[in-house]
Amino acid sequence: MKVAPEAEPGIEKGKILSVTSPSGRVIEYQFAGRCAPDDPWLLALHGQVPKIMYPASAGIRLARKDTKLSGTDALPFKIVGVARPGYDGSTLNKSYKEMAYEDQVVDILAVMDRVGAGKFAMAATSSGGTVALSVAHKVPDRVTAIQLDCCDASYAPGFPKGKKMNEPLEDGAPITYVDGASRPGSCMFNCCCNNPCCCFCVCLIPKGFLMDLYIETGPVPYKLEDIKCPVQIISGTADDQVDPNCSKFHASKLPNATLDVVRGMGHCQMENSDFDEKMHDLHELVTGWKNAPEQSVMRAESP
Repeated sequence: MKVAPEAEPGIEKGKILSVTSPSGRVIEYQFAGRCAPDDPWLLALHGQVPKIMYPASAGIRLARKDTKLSGTDALPFKIVGVARPGYDGSTLNKSYKEMAYEDQVVDILAVMDRVGAGKFAMAATSSGGTVALSVAHKVPDRVTAIQLDCCDASYAPGFPKGKKMNEPLEDGAPITYVDGASRPGSCMFNCCCNNPCCCFCVCLIPKGFLMDLYIETGPVPYKLEDIKCPVQIISGTADDQVDPNCSKFHASKLPNATLDVVRGMGHCQMENSDFDEKMHDLHELVTGWKNAPEQSVMRAESP
């Protein structure tokens, strides 16, 4: 009988750890996955996570219908889940309105340096996608592959703006997308998200959540065309939170991307079997990828 490899000595899965970044911010993280000595490193970056869901550093479970962290135990990675600044115990030492993508990159790399991850892949969900792309831009020699699961594209000036969610696009037509979030200045943001009288938001919305609402309408430090590592893009046809056309836009601009459109899938979360398959595909990208595909492709899948 084949015996599963044991976790690398010194890795204690599920325990909340922390590091003080060169920025002065304290950043929390935890290990998940199989964590065998020869397993590749995988950085997991969460999206907007309310306080009641689970530790943001365990955000990789958001992509799996069975959200128990133990569901990742068999994945052949050393997974490092990071709580981005302003989430859980990860601190902010300046206003969330002043945070930039570059600030988050500094903090994330401090974690990866602490765990000894020279090279690593990334798996990002939702708002974590633009952060992952910022990391890949900063340290291209360290990033082996990226998985973008229902991730936002940038909503900064100069990026395309659509008219409605998941708008059908004719072949050859420019890809546009809508911003489905309640951004600063909107009625919903003023009356709810940033309203000190709203008990729900005061109790459940972390400062990092508000940081994301601000930062996603600002400039990004990268050009998609310059990110050369392989990128696995996953999109759900039933996503009602992030426009699926964001994924199509990323696939059209990233030079070595594949796009998997999963029919019936909502925002980020996949059936367990689909999740396991996508993570296996990501592992293949990291360990067996040799020649970049010439163009992005779309593969429609059944749920």
